Amino acid sequence: MRQNGHELQGLGINPNWENNDNRPVDMGRYRMLMNYLKLGEGKPNMHPYTRYAGFICGNQVQFDMGRKSFLRVINAFNKIEAAKAFLFANSPFDQIDDMALTRDYFWEYSMHGLLKNNVGIYSEEFHTEAEYRQYQEESAMFYVIRDNCYSCLVFI
Repeated sequence: MRQNGHELQGLGINPNWENNDNRPVDMGRYRMLMNYLKLGEGKPNMHPYTRYAGFICGNQVQFDMGRKSFLRVINAFNKIEAAKAFLFANSPFDQIDDMALTRDYFWEYSMHGLLKNNVGIYSEEFHTEAEYRQYQEESAMFYVIRDNCYSCLVFI
């Protein structure tokens, strides 16, 4: 793949971010996300890179699990999140000289970070479904448009 200029790697920031077309896929979810992030323009304590969602890379793990095991799985993945982020989704950003790892900075100092439950790892383990639901109720919920209707993204 390298011969064609493509490679899979753990860089959090695309090294050619300034040269790329950083528009997200033209879908309701991504339009909504980019519009939401743009609300942070010029706000104190927020970075000026409101289009960062178009040039950062992330890592996600998604799989099916039974209702009886989801708390155990969530707690386990929460414990390895820092290592996962460091290995696969963090990198320096050439616009910020003194920061070696920037993914968390982009999230925490943007509209995502307005609510503490939207960024970072879970602050504690979940022991009951009610605890998990309460935690999620204190985070932002995003919506998408499907068939001209708004749909809420649900966690459970």
